[in-house]
Amino acid sequence: MIRILNGIYKFLCSLKLAISVILVLAVSLAAATIIESIHDTQTAQYYVYQAGWFYGVLFLLAMNILVVALSRLPWKWSHGPFLLAHLGILVLLVGSWITARHGIDGMMRVTEGESTGVVEIQSPLLIVSDQSQVKTYPVRWVPVGVDFKPMQISEYDLVVQKFITHAEPKVSFLAAKPTGSKDATGFPALKLTIKGGPMQITQEYWLWAGHPSWSALQAGPSRLALWVPHLQTKDRKPPPVVPGQPTMIFSLGTDGSLSYSAHSSSNEVKTGKFAAGKMNGQVIDPGWRGNVSITINEFIPVATNDTRYEPSSLSDEQAPPSAIYVTAGGGGPDAEVWLGMGDRAVLNKNGKEISVAYQPRRVMLPFSLKLNRFEIQRYHGTNDPSEYSSQVQVIDSSQKTSQAPVTISMNEPLDYGGVTFYQSSYEDAQPRPITSIFSVNRDPGRWAKYYGSLFLVLGVIWLFAVKYFRNRKTMSQTKGAA
Repeated sequence: MIRILNGIYKFLCSLKLAISVILVLAVSLAAATIIESIHDTQTAQYYVYQAGWFYGVLFLLAMNILVVALSRLPWKWSHGPFLLAHLGILVLLVGSWITARHGIDGMMRVTEGESTGVVEIQSPLLIVSDQSQVKTYPVRWVPVGVDFKPMQISEYDLVVQKFITHAEPKVSFLAAKPTGSKDATGFPALKLTIKGGPMQITQEYWLWAGHPSWSALQAGPSRLALWVPHLQTKDRKPPPVVPGQPTMIFSLGTDGSLSYSAHSSSNEVKTGKFAAGKMNGQVIDPGWRGNVSITINEFIPVATNDTRYEPSSLSDEQAPPSAIYVTAGGGGPDAEVWLGMGDRAVLNKNGKEISVAYQPRRVMLPFSLKLNRFEIQRYHGTNDPSEYSSQVQVIDSSQKTSQAPVTISMNEPLDYGGVTFYQSSYEDAQPRPITSIFSVNRDPGRWAKYYGSLFLVLGVIWLFAVKYFRNRKTMSQTKGAA
């Protein structure tokens, strides 16, 4: 036993181990930097920064430094530079470990006039609920090219069959069950093709009156909307018309007819009407610039959303988030669904309804951020943003006095309560409100990393100072002897 412990001791304090670990770390960090530049941060974390082997290398480095320092016992004053430099490396490693375990690196979305304290972390979760309980299950994120092993959730007899790292939704609408049945949506869908503009580009769009995010869409510089007055709830308002913006509003009558009003950028209005069953194939000239034409491809009186996902063709930095394919039991009608990030659905397993949602992990801060106003400046003569900023106010119930409004811009982050907010991006809306997107970072190990860096630098300076004065002393003695 003593021989084994002695062998472990010699291995941990050997110079060969130190050189090997340093070389592996150098190659690993270089590879991680290349991977991150080609793909994204998550991919670099998967292969290097958060990989088990990388933590193992760091652990070997820490043990090597600690054992080598202990091997110098009893310590002398001459060991000071060596010990201080090694202490700095250990404190750096401890600070990095604290940040990895307890830090926050995520995104926060705040809409004008609203406040939130929720930070979204890039760790996907499957949230499952029935009438008795709600449970969350982490979904293992894998980069492009890595096989995803199906994830079994035996408690609900669910299986996450597929995972797409960067998924593009392929949206279509299907005829739903007849109105009056339990599962009927009750709302129509309209498939349109817009052709025209300077490049004579052709694009397809779906409008669905069942949800605000589908009943009105931005199609380039124009706006499309579908309005069903006799089916809308009381809190829904008719689609607005912004002066100077090309807008097409379709309205469904109680007799099944479809009316339209086309508003041009010069505020001219064209109207028309199609009888029930006579919409498909109709071509509308809205009177917009660029010889734009709008074709009604398909009208579905009662429609349900059928969204599937496919791998994105965009680069990793620009690509959308992940999506999963979930089945209940053996799958089949109403027992399988595609879920993109933020999607929810209800699966039917043997007559029992199970709600599933695919969400990023959320962390609640002890305070919230209110967005008072989002400001954006654009390059002259274009719609491209030159710079943007957010006027925010921290709402902290633990403080007796309210915080004064502050501005977060691309070069001016906000630090509060150990959390740093950076202006990252925004989600536009016409005309307003705008949603501001902040990068949120909490680094609880920062103090340790600062002190570790300081100890390391002081140790190196001390070492060079000792060598400098020792050399001067030797030179003086040599001259005196001569």
